[in-house]
Amino acid sequence: MKVKATRELVRINSLVSEIDSLYRRAAVNFGLSDSIMNVLYAICNYGDDVQISELVELTSLPKQTLNSALRKCEKAGLTEIEAASHKNKRVKLTPDGKALAEKTVIKIIATENRVLSDFTAGEREDYIRLMQKFLDKFKVRLKDMGE
Repeated sequence: MKVKATRELVRINSLVSEIDSLYRRAAVNFGLSDSIMNVLYAICNYGDDVQISELVELTSLPKQTLNSALRKCEKAGLTEIEAASHKNKRVKLTPDGKALAEKTVIKIIATENRVLSDFTAGEREDYIRLMQKFLDKFKVRLKDMGE
């Protein structure tokens, strides 16, 4: 096998893995599974009332994993699922879900905001712009591979 990652790609992948590891460690410290933390995080970060179809995109979880996590959340009394229409269902946090979120994912979001506030406005813009550029170009290249 001749193709080898560049030094920069190795470093990027290492950083992404380290960040992912921090989130997993936080979930474990809070006594949550990754998928349940992901669900709570998405609901808290994007609104109190989120469509399941939106959660698929927001969490990047496979549908089966997301549905399993939603069932666990509902069984634990953390969420309620309501029909928004014939095809769409919405997920809401219960009072117990909100209390758990306050002790867990809200703390993570606050920490993320504090970290970003340590960056200058220009650094935040550059970080977002470069991440978006990488994502956009990677999507195109992966699509081209499939053709």
